[in-house]
Amino acid sequence: MKHTYLFTVFIFLCCCRLFAQDSLKTNPIIYADVAFSPFTSVKDGLLISGSFSYQAGANLFTLKATGIGHMDRFIFNPDFDGIDTYGEAALLYGRRWISGGHSFSFSAGLALEVQTAYYSYRGSPVTQSHTIYTGLPFEAEVLWFKARRRRSRAYYIFPYGKPTGFGSSMGLNIAGNVSAHSFISFGLVFGAGYFKRY
Repeated sequence: MKHTYLFTVFIFLCCCRLFAQDSLKTNPIIYADVAFSPFTSVKDGLLISGSFSYQAGANLFTLKATGIGHMDRFIFNPDFDGIDTYGEAALLYGRRWISGGHSFSFSAGLALEVQTAYYSYRGSPVTQSHTIYTGLPFEAEVLWFKARRRRSRAYYIFPYGKPTGFGSSMGLNIAGNVSAHSFISFGLVFGAGYFKRY
């Protein structure tokens, strides 16, 4: 019995040591970003999205929320306005490849979509409708970020603190959805977090 306790304590101490060494040498790849795109297949559309990503190996898991809004004024009656907005909550899985200070990723998944149509006449509401459906979202991103640990900089000029892997990123984003109201967009993406193991 005594040997069993000693063996258990030995295994526990070894695990703690390995975990401590790993936590000193590496960090999780985890980051959040915001995408902005005035270039969408939706007429007069403006896309804004926010996402939270975690990478394990080359596997990328993403939670994403997207909104697209646009307004069309009917030419035959300038007093009549129609506003359509699209909302999306998605879970995506994909692959991400890192090389130095940049990365490329591609993801696809499943999303819950909501379309809201609102019509008014001279500012007075006429009708409003909601449509809920599912979709197949996808996205591809190219990100640029710092290639090694560096000190943080206030206003990107004045360094402070110790070197850290936490930082910002910027890149290009192609995103879309295959559904009852399919779309595709191209825009910029800005993020913050740990984009690689430092």
